[in-house]
Amino acid sequence: MKRNRITISLGYASCPAESADDREELVQDICGDTAFSCRLPDGSRAVILSDGMGHGCEAAAESRAAAGLLRRLLRQGVPSAKAVKAVNQYLLKRCRDRESFVTVDLAVISGETGRARFYKMGAAASYIVRERMIRRIQQPALPAGVLPAIRLSHISARLSPGDIIVMMSDGICDSGCRGDVSMGKDWMVSFLNDMAAGKMDAAGPRKLASSILAEACRRSSGAERDDATVI
Repeated sequence: MKRNRITISLGYASCPAESADDREELVQDICGDTAFSCRLPDGSRAVILSDGMGHGCEAAAESRAAAGLLRRLLRQGVPSAKAVKAVNQYLLKRCRDRESFVTVDLAVISGETGRARFYKMGAAASYIVRERMIRRIQQPALPAGVLPAIRLSHISARLSPGDIIVMMSDGICDSGCRGDVSMGKDWMVSFLNDMAAGKMDAAGPRKLASSILAEACRRSSGAERDDATVI
């Protein structure tokens, strides 16, 4: 049976952390999240999002180092799980004398087969939107750079043309929330439901990313906000 080829389009939006008590620190103009996308040797597309501990220059340096190494390994043809484990070992050596870790959120998408694989280390949930159905992709795990030995698995999904994948740092999903956030209390689900139902104009991935970021910032108004990135 012939399968429809999927064309992958990306949209990205990000903003640095902001404190309600001190909005003038220069360090807060630097986002501690790093996002990369690259083509892999087999034709798949890798989308990488890493969130450094804290915010500012140090968080940005750590997340950029982790995401950059992961991108290089994947482009060299290193299998995804092996590449993520290599990043974990690299961070353990890099931060041997201090506590530092980053989240690793990796989606590998094949436009030929429609298959997507999600690898997460300490990363926020992702979502797949198909018409009016929303699937939450979540995998509890410690961030990279915490433990030397890790057991890494992935979540697979079969995509169809028109599907939307939303990846984000916790500065997006935790915005305006207090305490435990369950599926029923997650504002992102309501937001995506409204989008899928045509209650808002979200034409194109760039506009959708900007809309999600704007809503997260609105919900965090007057409170301390973490670095926020959405793809």
